[in-house]
Amino acid sequence: MSQGHLRRPLNGTKTLDFVSCLNKSVANYFCPLKAALGQLGESMAIQLPIVDFSPEQRDLWKRVVDLWALSKVREEGQIRSTLHPDYVGWDMSAPLPHDRDAAVHSVSGESPELRGYELHPLSVQVYEGKVGVVHYSYSAMVVPKNATPINVTGRWSEVYLMQGGTWIMISVSGRPDVSKERDSATSA
Repeated sequence: MSQGHLRRPLNGTKTLDFVSCLNKSVANYFCPLKAALGQLGESMAIQLPIVDFSPEQRDLWKRVVDLWALSKVREEGQIRSTLHPDYVGWDMSAPLPHDRDAAVHSVSGESPELRGYELHPLSVQVYEGKVGVVHYSYSAMVVPKNATPINVTGRWSEVYLMQGGTWIMISVSGRPDVSKERDSATSA
């Protein structure tokens, strides 16, 4: 697998390589986030910037980045191999959780194509080297079949299990943010 990228621009500008990001200050990426959190008070523990992550946390975050890259490739076999056979996830926009087959289908076949994205780690935790939990926000450009590209933002929480030296996703939960266009259309 490739090194992956911490940030993938939506407009084709220069990307910031994941490894080089680990070696440079990334505080400027999180200024809006830090300002927002500052308004909430100091009671929240947050792990920013990513340069403070342990090697285990960096490896887990790299896995998240690699899985987004696989989503762009849309190869079902590769995507399926990253998910535990008993995987269960929940897009909170849906009425019920979904299984591994539905997760694979959501990023392959006739599903909207992922064109670009940016990922922002909020918390990356590894427990006893066996279980990993990642919370992050994202922005992405997706293109439904025969339609105009759509910019989407949202938040995900993902749970991983270390198997054979590889992080395997066992669960995800989150949802896209409500778009301003849809929100204003429904309130009119």
